Amino acid sequence: MVQLRQRILVAFGLGYAALIWLGAQPVITTRGLPLIWLAAGVALGGALLAGNRILPAIFAGALVGYGAVFWQLGLPLARLLLAAVIFAGAAVGQAWLGYFLVDRLGGALPPASLPRVLLVCGLLALAALPAPFVGAATMAAAGVRLAADWPLVGWQWWPNFLAGVWLVTPWLVVGAFYWHRRPMREPFLWPVSSLLLALLLFSLQLVWRDAQQRYAERLQADTNEIMSLIDDRMTRYEQGIQSIGAFFLASQQVEQHEFSVFVRTILNQLPALQSVGWAQRVTQAERVAFERQMQETGLPDFRVREPGVYGSPAGPRPDYYPLTYVEPFAERRPVLGMDMAVEPVRRDALAQARDSGQIVMTGPIFPYVSTVQTPSVLLLAPVYTAGPPPQAVAERQRRITGMVMFLVLPAELIEQALRPVIPPDLDVLLLDVTDGTPQPLALYASGAVQSPEQLDLAVFMRDAAIVIEQQRYGRVWQFALRPGATYPNFWLNGDVVSRTIIAIASVIVFFAFIGQRQQHDARQRRLTRTYALLSAINQMIIREREPQRIFQAVCRIAVEVGGFRMAWIGQRQAGSDQLAPVAFAGEAGDYLERLQISLSEDTTCPTAQALRSGQAMIVNNLATDERVALWREAALRLGYRASASFPLLVDG
Repeated sequence: MVQLRQRILVAFGLGYAALIWLGAQPVITTRGLPLIWLAAGVALGGALLAGNRILPAIFAGALVGYGAVFWQLGLPLARLLLAAVIFAGAAVGQAWLGYFLVDRLGGALPPASLPRVLLVCGLLALAALPAPFVGAATMAAAGVRLAADWPLVGWQWWPNFLAGVWLVTPWLVVGAFYWHRRPMREPFLWPVSSLLLALLLFSLQLVWRDAQQRYAERLQADTNEIMSLIDDRMTRYEQGIQSIGAFFLASQQVEQHEFSVFVRTILNQLPALQSVGWAQRVTQAERVAFERQMQETGLPDFRVREPGVYGSPAGPRPDYYPLTYVEPFAERRPVLGMDMAVEPVRRDALAQARDSGQIVMTGPIFPYVSTVQTPSVLLLAPVYTAGPPPQAVAERQRRITGMVMFLVLPAELIEQALRPVIPPDLDVLLLDVTDGTPQPLALYASGAVQSPEQLDLAVFMRDAAIVIEQQRYGRVWQFALRPGATYPNFWLNGDVVSRTIIAIASVIVFFAFIGQRQQHDARQRRLTRTYALLSAINQMIIREREPQRIFQAVCRIAVEVGGFRMAWIGQRQAGSDQLAPVAFAGEAGDYLERLQISLSEDTTCPTAQALRSGQAMIVNNLATDERVALWREAALRLGYRASASFPLLVDG
């Protein structure tokens, strides 16, 4: 661990705060995501170097940096302080967790072998995991608008944090070790390998973001195509109701037969049109004469009625708007004469159309006579007396003669709009949100109209890729589009998959090359060490003649030159079948004192077998080899992992 002075800790905290603020600018200005969050790497690097002593500096720097970011986002002071404290706590937790994991599991830094490099990088990735989710959840709770739900944003942030950690942390640690002249073996293996992993992550993010952008562009193009088809279809219905209004305006007196002939053509052209009606304005004074006139046209039971099928006669009121003509006549005759200005939804739309002079649409309604279970809407177009168009509300109320009404099925309209083409597999949900509460109007999914009544609205809106609001005839319609099961997934795009595989394969090839080089270097070091060991022993034998001194020197050379943890030489005791140590060097503890080796024929001890057979015996894994079970616990406690026994023969 590196000892840092107080002024260095202060400078570290200030630099960390500045790095946080600079790194957050893409999030603030464009609502995008930084591809690399360098601040995370700096914090973890500082923790690996200075341990817990640097945590207060990380907390203070994070508090200042994130406080500045949230102030720039315009958060209220109370939320700003709370969010900054939570973010600072997450930064400290991330740094402490990285230090704890690497210290306990990663071994000495910098790692000198490729497996340990990958282990340390994996531990740092694990340490960087919680902080992005804590940050995303905090921002969502603080009211900051995120690009998606906070768990998804957390997953998007994690690679950015991780890229910063892999890019910065190793170089920070190795640079500090160089500055303090710490001895290191393979000093650049960790920084270069980690840099390659960071570049891999960076390139994958670029590939995935490019794929996401192209997916979003395709989704927007498909949405525009669908909306254009629906708009074109709605325009036809608008033109149809305007043509009937013009027909009444030009004639002023339209008979039932003329109405039927004119309207049937429009009904045939517009399949989503359930019925067309004409509601004439009738005052209280005109009611009796109007009813008599309609009865004389062949409708003896005609009355101005209350809403409903064959409703009761209407009560007295200043004005009525009875349904005078309707097509198709046979299906809609039960509602003929119904006053359209009674039921609140129809009454409000009628009044709005009358006073504005524009086409107005109702919210979702269920017709009194209908075999269809999906919601409908009513389009109303006012018709005034002949003359210049009325300009004032009072004039419109005085000159109104009646309303042309279209009963339209939105689900059928959407299906008819998309039928001439092969639309992309996008589920379309149409909602009326005029009153603030979403009211389903239509659901088009899997290429067919479906009932929206059984739909889980919250789930659909959560999964919707695009939501569009439109003002239509006095109402606010919301179109939510969700990719269907067969809509192309950008993750399965061939270009994305191939580029991802190439990037990952390149890194694997690099690491395979590094692994092969390290294995070759390790073999070379072992051979060099073996030759050095043999040379030192030979030189010592030339100089020494006394056996005990030779034995002790051989053990010492094996430990110092050969790099073994412990070496010992034993001799058979006179008059006994026991082997007793006569010289040793290295870390032995009480291992040799407790060692009892019998040279009997039934022994399984590798050392005894080597002496009896005259051949070397190797134990590559003391933890699993049953031949050394009696000494395993003591050997593992002293750090022994393998052993080799060589017989020393005198005179052949």
